[in-house]
Amino acid sequence: AGADGEVRSGTWRRNEVAVKSLLHGTLAEAHTANFVREMELLSELRHANIVRFMGACLDEERMCILFELCPGSLYDLLHKSEDPLPDPPILVKLMREVALGIYYLHAFDPPVLHLDLKSANVLNAANLSEASCAAASGAGFEGLSAGGVSTFSTVCVSWSA
Repeated sequence: AGADGEVRSGTWRRNEVAVKSLLHGTLAEAHTANFVREMELLSELRHANIVRFMGACLDEERMCILFELCPGSLYDLLHKSEDPLPDPPILVKLMREVALGIYYLHAFDPPVLHLDLKSANVLNAANLSEASCAAASGAGFEGLSAGGVSTFSTVCVSWSA
């Protein structure tokens, strides 16, 4: 969920969404500024292999960011599922699409760096063999590093058909 917020599921305009809310008690100016910068950057990202930004609320009492919601993560598939792993061609497809999402981020000028790519941040559809939605959980913008490179702590890449 990142240092500044927690992520939960919710409903917005009759769609299930992931809602990242600024943690209570963290409304310091720096936290709020980071949260707004995260929202601004995420709102510009448009790629099939990056979690979809759906909206935001900037009211100080209810500050949150809305993302597409997908039911599972690669971590869940590898460590929690009792089902056998998908066939190698599906796993290769998943790896390729994660790489395409990261390539998209790196192609920005200045590049956007993920900084926390791990299996828990790669979300996918309930059934990996289907050509359906997949995305990752918990985005967290860390700000600008020296040299002006944008960095995310857990921007979420996804796979799709």
